Amino acid sequence: VLVALQASLVRASGHIEVSGMSGVSEVLNGEYVRSSGVAGYPCYVQKAHSSRSLCVDSYGYWAFQSTAKRGGSSDVAFSSARYTASLASAGPWKTWNSELNNWQEDGQVSVQWAVGDEQTEVRWTLAVMLLGMLSMNSMML
Repeated sequence: VLVALQASLVRASGHIEVSGMSGVSEVLNGEYVRSSGVAGYPCYVQKAHSSRSLCVDSYGYWAFQSTAKRGGSSDVAFSSARYTASLASAGPWKTWNSELNNWQEDGQVSVQWAVGDEQTEVRWTLAVMLLGMLSMNSMML
């Protein structure tokens, strides 16, 4: 059951909408489409500029990176949560604040499934919950 749900996620979750980025990170706003993955996680490439990607970085955070260096550690902005399957729950997002010369949480950033892809996240969450329940049951036996 988990494999079928995960395969459904890969096929259905083709578009991500990013909004709320400001300052030097404003160029990251827009639509991202699914591309090849890194470390078992899907990657998304910005539709308007294929040089920008959203993937899991080498530290386990969802991160906006150069497409040429995706999966590495040179991030432009990244999630606060590590190893999170759902992009929608990976925030708040951290962006570079050049005035403070530091990373700062930005509550205005929104990373969501594009219209029509919302159901996919529900399927993925159910699959993760089922896996957790199966693991707990096997430990009790």
